[in-house]
Amino acid sequence: MRAKARSATSASAATSCTGGAQPTTDSPPAAVHDLGAGSEPPVRVHGLVKRFGRFRALDHLDLEVEAGSVHGFLGPNGAGKSTTIRVLLGLYRPDDGIVSVLGREPWRGAAGFDLDPSKRVRTYSKGNRQKVALVAALAAPTRLLVLDEPTSGLDPLMERVFTEEIARAAGEGRTVLLSSHILAEVQRLCSAVTIVKDGRVVEHGDLGTLRRLSRTRIEVGAPADALGAIWKALETMDLDVVEDNGHLSLEVPAEQVPAVLSLAGEHQVQEVTCEPASLEDLFLRHYEEA
Repeated sequence: MRAKARSATSASAATSCTGGAQPTTDSPPAAVHDLGAGSEPPVRVHGLVKRFGRFRALDHLDLEVEAGSVHGFLGPNGAGKSTTIRVLLGLYRPDDGIVSVLGREPWRGAAGFDLDPSKRVRTYSKGNRQKVALVAALAAPTRLLVLDEPTSGLDPLMERVFTEEIARAAGEGRTVLLSSHILAEVQRLCSAVTIVKDGRVVEHGDLGTLRRLSRTRIEVGAPADALGAIWKALETMDLDVVEDNGHLSLEVPAEQVPAVLSLAGEHQVQEVTCEPASLEDLFLRHYEEA
């Protein structure tokens, strides 16, 4: 299952990248903007469409980021994350849809905003100077941070500093949109997540919702005769089971967890590991099924 899902993810990314060349900009899209006051959500996107020639990079994408949240924006390379960020920064104009950043259309109002480069706008790319700029940007007193793959190329020390600064920003009530393909990073930092594939949203919600939509990972260790009986019973439940060195491992939908644990109890299995599946499992499953 995992190998198949990864293959599907790679294929999706390749499809998204081959439809046509995307225009380049003078700076990477990762940035910090403070674009003005507004009572609506800091980021509100509905039905966003962006084309490059015949290639549709964004296909009626919806995204809403609540004030004071750290919102993860997930997808592999080519899923449409960077294109969305560029639209939010006013670097691209949409072909269709509604886009509001701190109450304004970014491509219409950007020229009129008082954007002090030392306080309100920061870009990030690989390199020591950009790493320092990233930390400075996170420390700046802005209401909204729009970050595109911000930890790419960072060493472990800088990753720790980044995590600490994001936590500090969230504690101050600032809003963060964190685009990433590193699920452990998002799971550690974010309170809500939107997952995109081929320019469309395939799932969104808080982390608790996504984990419930995901599966529970269960591992059972027992003598060979007991494992054989358990395996046969699990097959009748239409569950995929993997055997490795006297252990059975499987991913179980939430509603079937009690039945699997009861089955292990019936066979007096003493070695059972049960833990929530990671966001990675959810992510890969969506790309396998979609």
